[in-house]
Amino acid sequence: MYNESSPTPMEDASYRGRVIAHRGRSSGGPENVTAGLETLPSWVAGVEIDVRLTADGVAVLMHDETVDRTTDGSGEVAEMGYDRFRSLTGQQGSPLTSLVEYLAACEGRGFSEILVDIKAPGVELFKAVTEVVSGSRVADVCTLLVRKPQPMEQLKRVANGLRLGMYQTSVKNIDERLTLAAMLGIDLLMLRHGDHRYFKHREVIPKIKADGVRAGASTVNTAEALATAVEDGCDVILTDSAETLGHLYKAVPLPGSTSTWPVGPSLIMSTPPPL
Repeated sequence: MYNESSPTPMEDASYRGRVIAHRGRSSGGPENVTAGLETLPSWVAGVEIDVRLTADGVAVLMHDETVDRTTDGSGEVAEMGYDRFRSLTGQQGSPLTSLVEYLAACEGRGFSEILVDIKAPGVELFKAVTEVVSGSRVADVCTLLVRKPQPMEQLKRVANGLRLGMYQTSVKNIDERLTLAAMLGIDLLMLRHGDHRYFKHREVIPKIKADGVRAGASTVNTAEALATAVEDGCDVILTDSAETLGHLYKAVPLPGSTSTWPVGPSLIMSTPPPL
């Protein structure tokens, strides 16, 4: 039975690399900004962030094509210069950030995983991201991710030895993904996002791991999905509910370990933010 005196995921080495905060925040916190790091519980093993390119070639953090939803401004990121981007105010009054600044802010936090979701993939953005990540002090824990085979092949050419991963792995495309992983040295395959999609496609996890590739659950937020992802042996579990996990009261064993994973019987987030 889990209680407040039980080891937290960050205190137990078997949790390292598992619980990853989606968009670098706890639920209700500002997304894709350094201020979001301050909302995370200390035991979170890492963050996932979204990266786009400004009109003048600066890699910045933003999920959407436009800044409309998360700032006091409007317009497409790709059509504004970095100075204009930085002049905007983000959620909860937070300043917006470049990838350089964000990775610097991750230093010293003990993260074992930083997932970099490359939006609007293209050679210019790939080069900008790999240059920044390679020059950072947290490059060894970063994984660069895209969604489709052709962008992955382009990314591989400029990746400079950085870890690579792909989202949206499914029952339908698993064989293609594993072939690509073997050809390009892909380190991580994330299943399609959401709790219901996780259950639909989780049967591919043993196949992924049997090929020596890490497997990940993408944006799972219910207690049932989180517990199942652990039982399935997922190496990475991306969630909007990171801050609640230490307070759930039921525990289930981790595969091949005497450690336990705290989970609860009810829905953690009734309305997850848009993906």
